[in-house]
Amino acid sequence: MASFTDEQQTLHRDLFVEECRQKAWGAACHADWIAKQLDTLVADYTKLEVEQGRVDEEIKATDYKTPESRDKLKALQARRDALPARLTALKKNMQQVQQVLSGLYQNIEVNLQLATYAETWAWKEVSSQTP
Repeated sequence: MASFTDEQQTLHRDLFVEECRQKAWGAACHADWIAKQLDTLVADYTKLEVEQGRVDEEIKATDYKTPESRDKLKALQARRDALPARLTALKKNMQQVQQVLSGLYQNIEVNLQLATYAETWAWKEVSSQTP
């Protein structure tokens, strides 16, 4: 089994702790960037919900007695019918982003905990006893 001197252990420990912290920092930066993307998705979802309510109100207020108003009503109904699919797709994307964020936050915690653990860890030489 390989043996490490105290000097080698100190060197490798410091490098490993730095690597763990760098990974945590990278995951935190990535999580922040993704969180901003999630903010955009939430804003888009909110806009679509508002649009859905507005289209419903416009449908209720539209007179269907003239050909022009019936055409307008058909167009409004087509817009209204397309909105649930878009809302569902956005909701699914937001859920996926939440899962990614959860994984990144977990990665941050694990790397920080590992760095803390590694600060006091040392390679212990296992003595081989031959009978």
